[in-house]
Amino acid sequence: MSEQKTFKFDNTVLSTIAKTLQLALLTGTDIVDNLRQIEVYETEEGTLGITDKYNTHFEHWLAKMLEEIEQHQSENSAQQEFENEEKVKGLFE
Repeated sequence: MSEQKTFKFDNTVLSTIAKTLQLALLTGTDIVDNLRQIEVYETEEGTLGITDKYNTHFEHWLAKMLEEIEQHQSENSAQQEFENEEKVKGLFE
């Protein structure tokens, strides 16, 4: 019987899994689909590391999501400001 080759995750994989879990908790999304997307390769040290392609994709996706959150917050803030102004006007009319 042949010996089974085993691997350990390097720190890039662990940090990506942690970030993915945190995002899933914050956004209320299913983590399983995101974990399935992770791409790894065998490093020279015999561990599994995140591919540059996946890391670039993940960082781009994360930056885009943060940008959308900031935009959404700005829109909500502007809407709230408008509603507050309308309430104040209503008090004096």
